[in-house]
Amino acid sequence: MTTRRSRVWLLVSSTLFLIILISALVAFQLTLYGREYPRLTREQSVHDMLYSYSEVVMLAIRLPQSIEKRLEKLARRTGRTKTYYVREAILEHLEGLEDMYLAEGALERIRSGEEQTVPLKVVLKRHGLQR
Repeated sequence: MTTRRSRVWLLVSSTLFLIILISALVAFQLTLYGREYPRLTREQSVHDMLYSYSEVVMLAIRLPQSIEKRLEKLARRTGRTKTYYVREAILEHLEGLEDMYLAEGALERIRSGEEQTVPLKVVLKRHGLQR
């Protein structure tokens, strides 16, 4: 009976030790690599978490020293990484830039006669929106 009890105790204590060890290693990794991986807050969604740790390509950029200092100051004040803010800025403006370049391409094709425009009156009538 004592042998069985000691085996169960050994199993339980070993399991708890492993859980504590894994938790400590994860906490150490977040502290050690805190500048590499952004710490997640309650406001961030599961999507953000998955994006942060999914397959990521590294990109090196050159910034004027004044912008880098501002970025460093923001990161220090908020506890996030500079990488986080650069990624957010790119994601926020990328769609607008893509739209602008698509629109410029369409404008060039219209001016060169490759594409035709449709007057607003025709579009409204076609979709039954004319008054």
